[in-house]
Amino acid sequence: MKRCASLPRLASLRQAFTLVELLVVIAIIGVLVSLLLPAVQSARESARRMSCSNNLKQLGLALHNYHDGFGRFPPAGLNYGWCLSPPPATNLAQNLRLNHNGLAMMLPFYEQGALASIFRSDLPSSNAMNGNTGCCGPNNALEPMKGDATINSQLGKSRLKIFMCPSDQFDPLLPATSTYSIGVSANLGQGVKTSYDFSVRLAYGCYQWQQDRASATVMNQLHMFGENSTTRFADVVDGTANTVAMCESTHDVYNGKCTPWAYRGWVQVGIDIGTANGINNWLYPTPPATYKVGRVGSWGWPGSLHPNGCQVTMGDGAVRFIPQNTDATTRFALSSMMDGGNASNIQ
Repeated sequence: MKRCASLPRLASLRQAFTLVELLVVIAIIGVLVSLLLPAVQSARESARRMSCSNNLKQLGLALHNYHDGFGRFPPAGLNYGWCLSPPPATNLAQNLRLNHNGLAMMLPFYEQGALASIFRSDLPSSNAMNGNTGCCGPNNALEPMKGDATINSQLGKSRLKIFMCPSDQFDPLLPATSTYSIGVSANLGQGVKTSYDFSVRLAYGCYQWQQDRASATVMNQLHMFGENSTTRFADVVDGTANTVAMCESTHDVYNGKCTPWAYRGWVQVGIDIGTANGINNWLYPTPPATYKVGRVGSWGWPGSLHPNGCQVTMGDGAVRFIPQNTDATTRFALSSMMDGGNASNIQ
């Protein structure tokens, strides 16, 4: 009996893609990446915003702990040397310039004991000696500095994570020599900016909180903080849950400079979320008009690199996100501590 002939061997399986198939796969991967990238970026921004919120929360807790220790909140700053209006009294002992920043005065309350041990409250934090009888621009000081800022300059050069919003990647350092600097000489180093500052009223008159408090005209505009402010919980008539204590702004500023955390210099006074200029206003209108996303138009304006708004710490320590389209009336109610307004509609 004959044996059956063996079947022919099957052709070998194909070992590679064709060029068309490879291009199709690459195109599909590209589409998937383009779909996933915004989600990844959004997740990263959410993490950065959470970190920023935590910084503001820690500052809010430090404010309350300071109040527990001293019976009042810290001032936004003490005895500015760059702007004096009206002119000071003739008693120089009461008007020696210090340029202290309230953030530096709170060092022990956010676990910065080492830096707190360096801080000398009897010596100036910067040598910004540009006081004048109005607020028209820096010129010669009317009062001397109380010593020099060499010792406290060690604070001004220190970078602390609690003052840095991770979404803001602009230059965190101030110039070494200018009216915004620690001193007139470069040997004191470059001051480090802060993303967060006290809520103050921006108005002609050099931001002297004590004078505003004594004025019936601007009493309802008074913010929680200012130069030489002494606010207590009882002073916040509108309620601490309805009043901004600290606000966020950007490192990049067109007109002026961002505030340093450790001292006060020319127009580095704080942030006013109630200003008519709004939140995330990147336009500085004086011709030639300038516009750059991430750079607020002028000093003291609120803003952030978070999309569509900025974050604040309320007087009760809660952190809230304020949308940039919030109307002016609501923002004024948020900023003023005794105007009778209620901003509870902000989420």
